[in-house]
Amino acid sequence: MPRFFLFTLVQLLLIGSLLPWGRATAADLVLKEIRFTRLNPQTEQVAFSLTAFTRPKIFGIEGEIPRVVCDFPRAKLGKNVKQHMATNGEIIKEIRVGIHVEPAPKVRVVLDLVPGPDYDIQQTYSLDRSRYTVTIRQNNQKITAPGGSGTNHPVVLPPPPP
Repeated sequence: MPRFFLFTLVQLLLIGSLLPWGRATAADLVLKEIRFTRLNPQTEQVAFSLTAFTRPKIFGIEGEIPRVVCDFPRAKLGKNVKQHMATNGEIIKEIRVGIHVEPAPKVRVVLDLVPGPDYDIQQTYSLDRSRYTVTIRQNNQKITAPGGSGTNHPVVLPPPPP
């Protein structure tokens, strides 16, 4: 029975000056590093080191192997980034990275999760480190999906300030 991914607490961590809401060009944006960290038995984190700010699209996919997908539009992959990382995590089993050129160029990172529990997802961005972070926490409470239990739940970042 599929479980619902609840994407709670979507936030940007603003450090330093005002957030540069402009988009990086393809020549500027490189995904330099992906780092997995187990914070505690119920919380794991994936940090993405970038060369410039970008607004990744993130969504969840339910099924036998639940996944969290992070798309980085117009990004290039750094030469030291592995395309497959076994994490041996309690929540995130492995991280897979792919380069897509159609219909638009992007780097796609897929976090394969352990099936069963519901998860809370938190996003942050640190300007001083150019680091985008996804934190996944196992949620032990029963959750009902608002408006149905669809299989693709996007997380929307807030609009840019005026």
